Amino acid sequence: MTSQASIIAALTSHNESILLNIINDNPTWDSIHDLAYGVIKVAQSHPTDVEKIVNTIIAVRDALDAPAINSNDSAGQPTKRELSDLLSREIYEMLTSAFDTTDQEISSINPQNPLLISAMISGACARSQLCNSAAQAGMVTRGLQFKDSDYDSYLTPDNYEVNALHACLQLLVGGSAGYTSDQMGYEKEGMLPALKSIASKDIIKSANGKNLLQVRSSRS
Repeated sequence: MTSQASIIAALTSHNESILLNIINDNPTWDSIHDLAYGVIKVAQSHPTDVEKIVNTIIAVRDALDAPAINSNDSAGQPTKRELSDLLSREIYEMLTSAFDTTDQEISSINPQNPLLISAMISGACARSQLCNSAAQAGMVTRGLQFKDSDYDSYLTPDNYEVNALHACLQLLVGGSAGYTSDQMGYEKEGMLPALKSIASKDIIKSANGKNLLQVRSSRS
């Protein structure tokens, strides 16, 4: 079994001990990269396990016996970096890559849609403070078509629905972190009006999506 396959298997079973062993055997950027990008691969197969998967990553990040990771400095010289720092960066890169999905890939609304999967991962990461960035906040404000989000420069009308669903899922999984984070807190007062506006414009067409919007609106 390859290292990447081993990481996928360990993430699927939520086994942080095996993940730490894999990283100890190869304490390099490659291992951390495979771990971060393994999150979305496993989540696509097991979407209801997103929070367990993210909690497993946090357990690895916070492990007392976590190794330093071999890396290079800005001059290209060998150095070592803290696993937690490198992992946080790779989780951010994984999320922003998942957000930047082509129109063709996100056009079908289904449980394996990578944009919707990334919303749940993003919410879980924000809730746990594993990753809470302006990119994540931007997905919410654009998805809910905040007036100052310039959403129509980023999105096409064909993708308004899936991006609105992304915003709702991210907020639902993220809980109060969606309002209290440094990135999103200043938008708190605009959240409920934005959700009501999405509903009034009938942006979300699918029955399950409408139910999700109703749940998210009731919690705002």
